Amino acid sequence: MEDEICIFATDRKSSFCTILVGEKCDGKNNRCSFRKTEEQFITERDRAISMNRERGNCLKCRYMGDYCRTSAEETVVDNFF
Repeated sequence: MEDEICIFATDRKSSFCTILVGEKCDGKNNRCSFRKTEEQFITERDRAISMNRERGNCLKCRYMGDYCRTSAEETVVDNFF
């Protein structure tokens, strides 16, 4: 991860973080608790989706019209079309 750029870092010109509004970032700050590689982001998102399904939170979700999809489910749908 040392050489990888954080998924939340914007392009090199503006150097702003997309998750921490107004914060400048080059995507390499090891002390940032939000720093994630793309692989880490996908893994943690999939885990959160699975946990919320198990807890029944998806049945009462008011933010999405449909269940969130894990990366494996997105791949299946993308390959279908």
